[in-house]
Amino acid sequence: MNELGAAKEFSLYTSELAACLAMCGYESIAGEVLQIYLNNNSDEEIEMLIAESEATLNSKSLLDSNRNSFLIQELENLIHLLVKSNKKARCVTKESVLFIHSILGADRVLIQQIRDNTHFFLIINIEEGFDSILKNHYKMNIDSFHLYNHPSIKLTEQIFDQLHTLEDPIIEYMRNDKKVDSALKEFLLDFRKNNKTFDNLSLMETNYTNNRMDIKEVTFFIPSVSNIWHLDYEGINKDQIFIHHSSPDKYIRRLSESILTFIK
Repeated sequence: MNELGAAKEFSLYTSELAACLAMCGYESIAGEVLQIYLNNNSDEEIEMLIAESEATLNSKSLLDSNRNSFLIQELENLIHLLVKSNKKARCVTKESVLFIHSILGADRVLIQQIRDNTHFFLIINIEEGFDSILKNHYKMNIDSFHLYNHPSIKLTEQIFDQLHTLEDPIIEYMRNDKKVDSALKEFLLDFRKNNKTFDNLSLMETNYTNNRMDIKEVTFFIPSVSNIWHLDYEGINKDQIFIHHSSPDKYIRRLSESILTFIK
């Protein structure tokens, strides 16, 4: 038995999540969620969307007219845990976002994955660890790992900023240029495959009562078929940015341990 009342998963569209938040008394948070969802909205649009969402929640048997919130108890419990979580890890890829929310005073965490405008929720025990969840979310291939014998890549801040605007023909030219370091060639290939962005993991503290969010640490990296490219920006004040390569299994373990240490 967990905080949801059972080992149960929930999936909610963004509009349904906003409706649940409003029904539990978190109207301002519901409004923020819908502002992201609608981009351009009005109070009338928000009210209409929440009303429509209540109908879809009812069709999923998630409403209970005998309760103050009109939500079934398990779902209401989930909403309160979600809002009151004060520590969380946010894991971002080009395709989806994963949150690992702490549960105050418990040895469990609330998992929230956002994909294609749908939020998937599940509670797991902390002792299960996060290795498997992170591996699947970031699509890290541990089995095919190959450690390159390349040195780390050293870039200036200006060159690093230019990477994000490189056009594909330029990247291809650089990869065929014998003067370009082999490690940079490998990185550029994976960088392009990842839509010229870095995946990232943020450790955050939040407080819903005063709408505060503090980002304590951010890690940037790119998973590839057989390698992890880690962005080291600690020397940015000296105009030095390094890109290191690492084995996926060690990298996942490090990320998992950092989340566990932060949440506990």
